[in-house]
Amino acid sequence: MTAIIRDPQAIEKKSFEIIDAEVGSHPFSEQEWPIVRRIVHTSADYDFVMNTLISDGAVASATAAIRDGCGIYCDTNMVLSGVNKKRLADFGCRIACHVGDDDVAEQAAAEGV
Repeated sequence: MTAIIRDPQAIEKKSFEIIDAEVGSHPFSEQEWPIVRRIVHTSADYDFVMNTLISDGAVASATAAIRDGCGIYCDTNMVLSGVNKKRLADFGCRIACHVGDDDVAEQAAAEGV
């Protein structure tokens, strides 16, 4: 019988090890792979390995923006809840999701979206 892992960091580490072993070689750079691996970890969907495209320079641009204290807007509260806000705040960043705002819902209804 396999022991149950209860420590969150150990669970994440084991999950990443499983993903690395299952995927094997992939087309992503050393900077891109941790992003794609986390997408797979979060979604439990290995199809993201073949369906994720990262533009040249995107990781460097995102890293620079975060270091500069950028604002981040996301389109789901699920993403908002999954982001480590303390770590973002350490860089002076802020994150917001306005999908649930009353005025957004009103505008969407008015535009038939």
